[in-house]
Formats: sequence, structure tokens, C-alpha cells
Amino acid sequence: MLANRVREYTTTVGTGDIKLGGALAGHLRFADAFAAGDSVIYVIEDDDNYEIGTGTLTGGTTLARTSISETLIDGVLDKDAPEAISLSGTARIY
Repeated sequence: MLANRVREYTTTVGTGDIKLGGALAGHLRFADAFAAGDSVIYVIEDDDNYEIGTGTLTGGTTLARTSISETLIDGVLDKDAPEAISLSGTARIY
């Protein structure tokens, strides 16, 4: 599923589930646009690195990474066998 104007902060560190930390000004939370159990396409940006994937909203504040389709880590694009980027605690997800 996709939704417009959904964008949140996350303080998640590492490669596990993404703890959603609240909407950026002028945006919606994932829980405002999706229901628990919904499968959503997401992009997460952490400094110059990013990840595109599909996740499952497991509650109002958690997005479980289900599959990763593309990453850019330290300038290296991976579409063949991408793995979750390791988050620093200051990422944005939409």
C-alpha cells in the first residue's frame, strides 16, 4: 500500500524492526494512513544512505522490515541482493 504525506522520524539503531517516532511537521504518521497488519512500501533515508522495501505495520509505532528491494550504502547501489541498512538513530522514513 502507498499513502501520500506519510513521513516519520525514527531513532532506531541497527537493522531490526523500525520504531516509528512521530510525523514530521505537515505529514502523517504511518498509523494515520494504515492499519496494523498492512503491508506498505517504504523508503528510509539515513544521512546519504537509503533503503527501499516493503514492511508490515505491526502496531501504531513499529514497521517490521519484510523485504528489501534496493539500498544505497556509502555510494554503492545494490538491487541484486540488498540487505537492510544499519540505522544510526536519526533516520526519516516515508
